[in-house]
Amino acid sequence: MKTIRQQILLVLLLCPALALADGDVCEVGPQEDDPVLRESEFWPTLPQDALEITADYAEIQRTGEGKVSGNVRVRHNEQALLADEALFNTEDLSFALSGNVRLLSPTLMLTGKDANVLNSERRVQFSESEFIMPGVGRGSAGHLDAPEQGVIQLEAVAFTTCPVGNDDWLLVADRISLDREQGTGVARGAKFRFKGVPILYSPYFSFPLSDARKSGILIPKVGTSSRTGTEIEVPFYLNLAPNYDFTFSPNWMSRRGVLLQNEFRYISEINQGKLDFDYLPDDKVSGDNRILSRVFHQTRWEQGWWATLDATDVSDSGYFEDFGGSTSLTSQTQLARSLRLEYHGLNWSFLGRVQNYQTLDESITEEQQPYTRAPQLVAHGYWPDALMGMTLELGSELVRFQRDVGVTGTRLNVAPQVSLPLGTSSMYLTPSIEWEFTGYALENVEPGADRNPARDTPIFSVDSGLVLDRLVGGRRNLISTLEPRLQYVYIPYRNQDDLPIFDTGIPDTNLVQLFQRDRFAGPDRVGDTNQVTAGLTTRLLDPDTGRQYLAATIGGQYYFADQKVTLPGTLPGSTDSSDLFAKLEYGLFNRWNLGLETQWQPADRVAQKNVARIQYNPSDRRVLNLAYRMQRDTLEQTDVSFSWPIGEQWNAVGRWNYSLMDNRTLDSLVGVEYESCCWAIRLVSRTYIATRAGEQDNSIMLQFNFKGLSSLGSQAERTLSQSILGYD
Repeated sequence: MKTIRQQILLVLLLCPALALADGDVCEVGPQEDDPVLRESEFWPTLPQDALEITADYAEIQRTGEGKVSGNVRVRHNEQALLADEALFNTEDLSFALSGNVRLLSPTLMLTGKDANVLNSERRVQFSESEFIMPGVGRGSAGHLDAPEQGVIQLEAVAFTTCPVGNDDWLLVADRISLDREQGTGVARGAKFRFKGVPILYSPYFSFPLSDARKSGILIPKVGTSSRTGTEIEVPFYLNLAPNYDFTFSPNWMSRRGVLLQNEFRYISEINQGKLDFDYLPDDKVSGDNRILSRVFHQTRWEQGWWATLDATDVSDSGYFEDFGGSTSLTSQTQLARSLRLEYHGLNWSFLGRVQNYQTLDESITEEQQPYTRAPQLVAHGYWPDALMGMTLELGSELVRFQRDVGVTGTRLNVAPQVSLPLGTSSMYLTPSIEWEFTGYALENVEPGADRNPARDTPIFSVDSGLVLDRLVGGRRNLISTLEPRLQYVYIPYRNQDDLPIFDTGIPDTNLVQLFQRDRFAGPDRVGDTNQVTAGLTTRLLDPDTGRQYLAATIGGQYYFADQKVTLPGTLPGSTDSSDLFAKLEYGLFNRWNLGLETQWQPADRVAQKNVARIQYNPSDRRVLNLAYRMQRDTLEQTDVSFSWPIGEQWNAVGRWNYSLMDNRTLDSLVGVEYESCCWAIRLVSRTYIATRAGEQDNSIMLQFNFKGLSSLGSQAERTLSQSILGYD
């Protein structure tokens, strides 16, 4: 019997779509002008698990066997099988498709010479197939056998993320097995080809089918450095359990030896942490064993409590200079080790801590080294909207300071405070009064010195401000604000020469610190003052998006009396005003960003600090940064960095950080990148200050990035991201 476009609805479960990889790749999906894809937008929705068969012609025998031909389409849920012809059996619901066979789904397009759908076995088989997974990649297989459950088998497989017609890199294998229940895949006889040249071969390797972790060898890293020589690192990853794993990464360095790097990670319902242990036996340069150990553990309980252990230790002061790889690591002078117990509630917060340091800079004397806090107990209470709208606060600290030399002992600090916030949405006025008591129980003091000195000091302040705004501009209205702030602080003088200095200093002054009532950081000193602080900020905002186009602030302090309290070895100030501080941030059309900061000393008419930075970022692939930093008698630096195309697929990168005071380069790199839509190569040469003594390290980094697969070589991309603002 023959009919035209006869339609049969049956129930059939087809196999889920095949997924091989994940990554950022070129668009390799089906062409948008494919007539079948255009037509599929208008296909009617089917009932769940229903099967629809349509064709130009159909023949069905009494035995249940049939044949359809001409625009054959078999649909099930979001999947469709297309062919020129199909033989089927209505009893076991099996199909044999031939002629331009295609399988379409949201995640897969599969074409083949012929295909079999064996419903009794819940299985689909394709021969001489090619597949495309939009956003993932494409490939081919001589034979594909995909049961509904269990293991998918592929033979004579090839895979790439390059677009159709471009096989710059290709992963081929004799056989691939995909175990969907276990979430793993196994490739046998695998070869990796780049530009047609085989560069890697593995008779066997396994890989995960999802983001799930899997034991195995990770991508090797290769690099070179003047301090370590040629480096080859091969990480081995062990997925020991769903909640903990271990990575062993031996790093062979031609000048040093083999650095054995170990990392253990774990996580549970309330615990998480990481243990690192790096060991280099018998360093070829120093002859010593080089060791780094690091532990981080955190436990979080309910109701706001948590505990943290964070400690790092190295075998010698030059460890980071030899193996750090960045100026931020090599410039470290202290390594902190601490155990903390913390609580944060509605009205109370608490910190219990034991803390000490490992000193790396050998020029720091024992008298200059930081104290060990063992223990430190800090409690802070906060009650807003208390009696008559007042805000009540209570700060307290009890801490014992230990060190091999100098004065040691215990310090108690208690500081209750009462303030009365007044104001509206556009203005505020907050008077407050605080009483601060600090007492000591000292040891190792000079003969005849007071072992129990103490100090109590009242602190009076009034803080006030306005927020005025209006619409400005022509057709595009913007919000312009004017935000003056005025603060008065009075702290009477207390002689504090008999108090030790455990952890108190003068912080780096800026516009934020300018409005702190006490000029000292730490309770060992309370600075006497009778001063007024004034600041003025103006902003330009987009009322629709909240984007800030401009922000400018200026501020300073005026003293009604000389300030007498100082740190040992320093003289009291003799001026009637502080330095002036100003800051400007300006952004224009998402292309230009400008930042200016200055600290001006009116008495000597000189700048104490200047910072200027400008960024030009006209597009994602173009960025240019210029910066200047100056701190009087301390540093003066310029910093230039860029990432800029020099061709359709070529990109130049560079950075030059130069010290004008020392007349030398601190950090420089220059490199070139080539990037197609499916692979990239980066070659970067870098020179930077690697030791506190000013010695340099030279390195060359080469990285291949095969998109959607992996990266081979050194981590040049991470170095560029850290060195060039806006590179990402």
